[in-house]
Parts: sequence; C-alpha cells; structure tokens
Amino acid sequence: MQARIEAVRFPFAAAVALVAISLALVLGMALGYAIKPAARISVPYPVFAAPAAMIPADEANPPCVFVNKHKEC
Repeated sequence: MQARIEAVRFPFAAAVALVAISLALVLGMALGYAIKPAARISVPYPVFAAPAAMIPADEANPPCVFVNKHKEC
C-alpha cells in the first residue's frame, strides 16, 4: 500500500472576499463621515401667528384671479 499526503490548501478566494468586503465597509464608513454635513440646525424656524385684527381685510381675503385658465384665490 502506498501512503499519500493530502495537503489542505488555504481557501485563498474566501480570504480575498473577506478582505474586500471589510475594506469596502471601512471605506464606506470613512467616506460617509467625511462628506456628512458640517452642522445641522435642529431647531425649526419660529412661526409667528398674527391675530386677525392685525391683518388688513384685503389681505385676509384676497380676490380670486384666473392664471392660465386656473382659478387661484
């Protein structure tokens, strides 16, 4: 009987795929951090409501106008 030595080869394709996926993940996170907005305004602009007595009558109920065959009031 003849003895054989079987060499178990390293799964090169799996290692390359793992390195490529991890590199893409790291680059994606770095680019996402680099191009994010520098500052965000988290407070909305204030909205002021004027009482009806302060609004002139012609501005409160403007007349309807036809623009391009559409009625706009």
